[in-house]
Amino acid sequence: MSEFFREPKPYMRRSNKSREIRKAFFIASEGKRTEFQYFECLASTVALNSKSSLVSLYPLKQSSKAHKNHPLQILEGFIEDLRDEESSLSQKYDKNIDELWIICDRDKKSFTEKQYDAFLELSSENGIEIGVTNPCFELWLLLHVDDIENYSEQNLLANARKTNNKNEIDIILENILGSFNKRRILPKRFINKKKIMKAIKQSESLES
Repeated sequence: MSEFFREPKPYMRRSNKSREIRKAFFIASEGKRTEFQYFECLASTVALNSKSSLVSLYPLKQSSKAHKNHPLQILEGFIEDLRDEESSLSQKYDKNIDELWIICDRDKKSFTEKQYDAFLELSSENGIEIGVTNPCFELWLLLHVDDIENYSEQNLLANARKTNNKNEIDIILENILGSFNKRRILPKRFINKKKIMKAIKQSESLES
């Protein structure tokens, strides 16, 4: 995530015209609502605040070719769109400059070990970067708004079901924010440079 807020490399061009151009990040996600809302808002924020105006962010709605929301199927649909010369993705994407990303959860519901290995291999073969949220994207949201040291890492990773439609992290977010609904997350509550850098720093501590 931090790369969206770094100064882009100067003088990158899509053509021989002597002008700087935008580097684009194309992002597909497992979630149809929560992730898309977040990255759509992030794209608007980057567009407004980028000093050099060289960064563009394109959250992608799930391809019609990916009829289900399993990460491997979404990845396959992403690749099909990329190879389809008539798709808007293939027409906008410049492999010499831009980046392709897929965001997914790393939990038992998303993958078996065999599926995860296939997912990693297929993404690597097609030059697609992976952002994995473990166990879920809501943990990434939590990292924006509270200190992770306030919670048991074991409990967060387990993210146990607490009610019919809410897990542990959903309830934590609800307590912090006053309300939290995955269908309408009100992403501006999470997105500014300070909060995003806080989330990045805390996610790195979880990985160590």
